[in-house]
Amino acid sequence: MQVVLFTPHSETLSYRDFKVLLKAGKVADFTLRECTITGLLTTEGLEGLLPKEKIEVLQQDGQGMHPFVTVTLDDPSLIPDLEAARV
Repeated sequence: MQVVLFTPHSETLSYRDFKVLLKAGKVADFTLRECTITGLLTTEGLEGLLPKEKIEVLQQDGQGMHPFVTVTLDDPSLIPDLEAARV
């Protein structure tokens, strides 16, 4: 019951928003699966990277790390982008 009540909800991101946050160094951890990418992102310094409404949702539990989920696409630039971000 505590897990349900106290674990932050994973925010669904568009793949585009995920790539923007990855390139900006905001993705701290991730798991790449066949259909989804899940992970943690830092919620500090998101201004100018995401729409204001999305930032407010991500920061409603305070600053720090927030779980996210996005779809996995056939993107040949994903692995080089992950390596460049050192995630």
